[in-house]
Amino acid sequence: MTLEHLDTFIAFAVVMLGVSLIVTILVQMASGLFGLRGTNLKWGVAQLLKMVHPEFAQHAEAMADRVLNHPLISDSSFSKIEESGRLARAFGWVLQKTPWLSRWKLATTVRPEELLGILEKLGTPAPAGTAPANFTVEQAMHQIANVARGTSGPELKALAAQVRELVAALPPAAGAAALQIDQLLQKVPNTAEASVNDLKSWFNAAMDRVSQRFAAHTRLWTIAFSVALAFALHLDAFRLLKQISSDAEIRAGLVQSADTMMKQATALQPGQKSEKPPAPTTPDQVKSNPPDSASQFPNAYLDALNDLQNDRVKKAIKANDAPHSFGSREEAVEWLQKTMQGAAETKTIIDEYQLKVDGRLKGEPDKLLDRAASVKYTLAKGKFQLIPEPYHDWDLAPSWPHQPRGCWWAFWEYLWPPSNLHFWGTFFSAALLSLGAPFWFSALKTMSALRPAIANKQEKEQKQSPAL
Repeated sequence: MTLEHLDTFIAFAVVMLGVSLIVTILVQMASGLFGLRGTNLKWGVAQLLKMVHPEFAQHAEAMADRVLNHPLISDSSFSKIEESGRLARAFGWVLQKTPWLSRWKLATTVRPEELLGILEKLGTPAPAGTAPANFTVEQAMHQIANVARGTSGPELKALAAQVRELVAALPPAAGAAALQIDQLLQKVPNTAEASVNDLKSWFNAAMDRVSQRFAAHTRLWTIAFSVALAFALHLDAFRLLKQISSDAEIRAGLVQSADTMMKQATALQPGQKSEKPPAPTTPDQVKSNPPDSASQFPNAYLDALNDLQNDRVKKAIKANDAPHSFGSREEAVEWLQKTMQGAAETKTIIDEYQLKVDGRLKGEPDKLLDRAASVKYTLAKGKFQLIPEPYHDWDLAPSWPHQPRGCWWAFWEYLWPPSNLHFWGTFFSAALLSLGAPFWFSALKTMSALRPAIANKQEKEQKQSPAL
């Protein structure tokens, strides 16, 4: 394999990784919009309660909903708006009355101790002699928590009976009997802990099913967005390979942007989180930042620059020198670097600018849009035009319907290769994008690692070959 061929594949992988990252961002936005994590967790908790306590199956959905909506469990700011302003309370009432919007209040994670604690907190004891079929939701919650704590387990009752028998038969100053009592009492916590651990094992199995179900849902969304984006961008894999192989400038630009694209892919991986834990949300914070606060994207880039000018760099940057808008934070940083012209405080100013941009991106949608803008800018720096300009119309079947054949199935003749390779090239791109960003990240990382070895080998062969 020559270096030119390898660079062609690297450049192709950069484009595929970039578009796959946009697909990933769209999937994450859809996941937040439809509350996929919360709804799947609610399904898992309900299934767990139905399996462990089938006598309360009719209340499982309601119990799971109450647990995951509790402010102490839910990590959503929507569950904490009851104590805020009138507008926020009205919004909370809308959430309660709209089943689809109520997904936003559900917790996305829960621990078994938290599940038991909320069940116990919200539950109420049932009157003596009440049949399980007649339990209310609160009574069922109390009964489940009571059983899970092991307070009515048969092992504990048997141990308590043995202790009572020994105490009743205990003679004065009987040291051996006292030792037996002590040994039996030491077994009581272990038995109770075994009961809780058994519940934890079922809990972990239920959470495994939740993870699998969530992964299946996100996979379907990935395929749907891959097809939609491939056809919307007219991303023809055949044309793209031909363009990259024939245009050395585009190929070189995309190869140079490979490292930047891989860094952006690493930042978008699900496991990547900030080292600093988020601060707890208080009612005052919710009141000052209501859930329906307007998005500041993409004005955040220019607004952050204005804040920076007011603080430190008024003399270095004049307000009329700044453009009217920026497409991404990288574009703004590049403008800052050119404007500062190598000043000593340039790095400090850029770091402060990045912090101000992060502060102006209010919610998760703004942050995802910011990352999408960075991906688009990286592709543009690599001389690749993500959105065709001018944006041409659909050309999937150029001859249709100008030459009708008199039968409805004649349309498929125009889609059969080689009649219309553009359709199949776009369809092939959609199939490649559906492999996911992790696949293209791994492929790009492998090919980038091979590039130095191929370059050194090709250089040695050129030196050893006789001059013509």
